[in-house]
Amino acid sequence: MGASCLESSESFIWTRLKFFALALILSLSSSMLFGALEARSSFLPCPNELRCNGDRFGLCDDSGKEILPCKYAEVLYAGNGIFLALEFNPGEKYRMGLRRHLFNTDGKLVPYTLPAGAVLLGIQSLGKVADGDRSIMLDALSPDAVLYGWAERPFSCLPSGKICEYSGSAPRCYVGQARDESAYVRDLPGPPRPVFGKKKAAQFKRVSNGRWIVRVKADDGRFDAAYFKSGRQEPISRWEMFSRFLKEKNLIGMDAEAVLGELGTPEFLEPNKPSDPTKPTDPGVQKVALISCTYSIYSSHDTCVHREGSHLKLSFKDNKVYQWFCYSATARTPFVTKPVVLGAIPGIVDEDYLPVIVDRSGK
Repeated sequence: MGASCLESSESFIWTRLKFFALALILSLSSSMLFGALEARSSFLPCPNELRCNGDRFGLCDDSGKEILPCKYAEVLYAGNGIFLALEFNPGEKYRMGLRRHLFNTDGKLVPYTLPAGAVLLGIQSLGKVADGDRSIMLDALSPDAVLYGWAERPFSCLPSGKICEYSGSAPRCYVGQARDESAYVRDLPGPPRPVFGKKKAAQFKRVSNGRWIVRVKADDGRFDAAYFKSGRQEPISRWEMFSRFLKEKNLIGMDAEAVLGELGTPEFLEPNKPSDPTKPTDPGVQKVALISCTYSIYSSHDTCVHREGSHLKLSFKDNKVYQWFCYSATARTPFVTKPVVLGAIPGIVDEDYLPVIVDRSGK
């Protein structure tokens, strides 16, 4: 019995060692076969990594003339005059979609084919000639270019869609050039720009001769209801976004429907039951009637509304907010019954953080 268990254990260990050895061989052979993988650094996110900060990207020339409109969730330069662009998910401001395009330096679509149901992740090679001379500007993909895609598992294929390799591990999925904050400048050098130069929020990054990736930042310093409802904590914390809300809105006295419209559906709500349940509700009066509701501002566990993280609780009278307070597992703020703002929110907050509440007069 003991010997049998020992043999089984040794067999299991030997099997695992062979598996890791095979994986290492495949990894090394793949790196040797596609040497341009590291150099290109132009990979788009995997299908399960689609959240973004809402910034919009485009392309312009030295004069500021628009080549690609600032409507893409990402624009990356793969080299040799080829750009990768990623659309937003339809109807969503903070989520990337699965439609990915290739453009040449003039903004014309560069056709390519992937297997049915596949998603483009990036470019491993633009072909032997282009990889050997980065000064060559391409209008189309060379037949020996290698694309990287995902269809249940990562794969490499030719522009014709013919698969040339499957990868046994997760692909390298990162956004390279467009996330280099230091590379962007506020204004293009030289004479006034006819298009993008007029946009105060526009930033520019030179990526090739006469071509600039343009970024229009989504964050304008104002409260964004869609962002708050998304539950995101980065790049803007929900406490910071709630602070902006208080600067622009008067929460005390706000109608319940207006609260839900601005802040979204709370994690917990206590509806106001009618005094006479048998009496039909007038649809023209109030559609939402609340006694209280609670928003989870920061919590690593969405279900632990009352015990973990930091939260905002609103109380209603006659279906209007008459007081609110914030609380965490260890502390709470005083009740707020008049218009206030929050003190400066730190760049990084944790789930125990509670803001400083300041009277609108600054007291």
